Amino acid sequence: MSVTDGHEAFTKYIRHLLLHDFNKLVQLLYRVDVDETKLRSMLKEADDAAVLIANLIIQRQIEKINRSVQTKLPYDISDEERW
Repeated sequence: MSVTDGHEAFTKYIRHLLLHDFNKLVQLLYRVDVDETKLRSMLKEADDAAVLIANLIIQRQIEKINRSVQTKLPYDISDEERW
């Protein structure tokens, strides 16, 4: 599966949630911590809500990964100094 295929599959899943299980979509957005204000303002301009929401979720997950990598402890710290 290519990245494009994965993105299309994820967008299809988001579209399914929009149409059939909106409550589950809201829970997902909350759990992933997508900025509600940003989402609402971008939805006003969006041609395809499912694509927009999928992209925002992916962007948020990338932000969280990058933050985790930046704050990771270096390996040269002794076990006694680690928590």
